[in-house]
Amino acid sequence: MKILFILLILLITSFCFSQRIITGTVSDADGGLLGAIVTVKGSKIYSITDFDGNYFIEAKSTDTLVFSYTGYDSQEITIGDQNVINVELESELIHFVTITHFYEKRFEIKTEYGINYQTYGIGVMKKFDYPYDFEVSTFLSSNFRENKKFNFQIEKPLRIKGLYLIAGFTHQQVDFESSNFKKNQLFLAKKIGRTRNPFQHIRIIVGQLNFQNHVVDQNNFGLGFQLRKRIANGFYLNTEYNYWDGINEASLKIDYLIKYNWVASFKYQHINNYEEISIGISRSWGYW
Repeated sequence: MKILFILLILLITSFCFSQRIITGTVSDADGGLLGAIVTVKGSKIYSITDFDGNYFIEAKSTDTLVFSYTGYDSQEITIGDQNVINVELESELIHFVTITHFYEKRFEIKTEYGINYQTYGIGVMKKFDYPYDFEVSTFLSSNFRENKKFNFQIEKPLRIKGLYLIAGFTHQQVDFESSNFKKNQLFLAKKIGRTRNPFQHIRIIVGQLNFQNHVVDQNNFGLGFQLRKRIANGFYLNTEYNYWDGINEASLKIDYLIKYNWVASFKYQHINNYEEISIGISRSWGYW
């Protein structure tokens, strides 16, 4: 009798802790998420969701599943006696808005006047949601003669081992008087401040600079650093320094948030014999 009882306990234990297939969907407020990752915590077992957000994974009742997706807060759920587990993830950016009342820009138009070279400029920024999930901005200014400037930037959020980062590429091309330069940079940024204030960040930069005038013709690689920080109520300071193997570049920008969708700015940029002071104003559209 005791032997039968022990065998029964072993059978029940084996049943409870045996592997089985768990299925479900991973979604957000708009529907299923393609490419979300479902992992058995503490193991290398994982599954990736299909076009409709469906997944299946083999696990035990004592296991914990971790649901993650770039730009969203992860969730952990212990399986227990569940065979179907559906999860709705919440966007980190929405979390900023609802919890800290930060303003997220979706579209922006910027105007600028360059004092030194009498240039007039206009730029556009657009943020693309899932499945693209990146931000693009372009800017063009000119005095309608020989002086002109073009900027392009693209950035995308990344999540590396629970660390939320921004990776991006910038291109700047400037022709002024008897000189011109082209600058290409890759950057990795981290939002800083209380609950990752979206108006504050720190950037590490690597890039390449080609600078030409009647004296020099250099093609240099370099490293840089950028910090954007709130210095007073409504005022944000953006400083950047790059060293291009013998050429120093420094820039300073001050933004004043008139309202969260109106910003006045002052900018100074110096690189070799190029020196520009500009003022501007921008209008953005987004949500809280």
